[in-house]
Amino acid sequence: ANLFALRRWGHLSDQYSNKTIMQVVSPLFLGCIALWTLTRPPATHPSTYALLAVLHIAMGIANAGITLASNNIGLKLAPHGKAASYMGALGATNALAAGIAPMIGGRFADFFTNSNLTFTLNWNSKETAPISFQPFGLHGWDFFFLFAFVIGIVSLRWLSMVKEVGEVDEEVIMQEIVTQIRREMRSLS
Repeated sequence: ANLFALRRWGHLSDQYSNKTIMQVVSPLFLGCIALWTLTRPPATHPSTYALLAVLHIAMGIANAGITLASNNIGLKLAPHGKAASYMGALGATNALAAGIAPMIGGRFADFFTNSNLTFTLNWNSKETAPISFQPFGLHGWDFFFLFAFVIGIVSLRWLSMVKEVGEVDEEVIMQEIVTQIRREMRSLS
């Protein structure tokens, strides 16, 4: 999904702005992170595997757009004549963060492994037996998905403050994507 989408995001990035691409794909990526809370054991059911497949495909598509757009923005920010060293430093910083993050995450995993946060609704009536319903619950790794979602929302706020030449509304990109999909479906049929 990542390889399939990368070319399409590249065409859209050339036509419009990288920031706009990120504004379109980031909510998809964050939505997938939030939906990971529905895939945890022991609550798995037959549709869990289908959901996992859909999440991996959607995250591959979104990740292609995010990676392409963020690298393009990095290249635009590079000082003239020093793009290679700038991108090298950017890559080293990303690699350092990618190396430290699992260690920090491991510490949190130890803490949250046996933690639960649940909301329960209770109904008591003289005419019926008490009814209890748990509409929401976080267990173990769900806390990580929730934290990642919140951090992503905050970073989208910061992204809205970035100004880039050629920036357009997300609706323009979405319309272009729908048009491309329709064109490809017509050619397939």
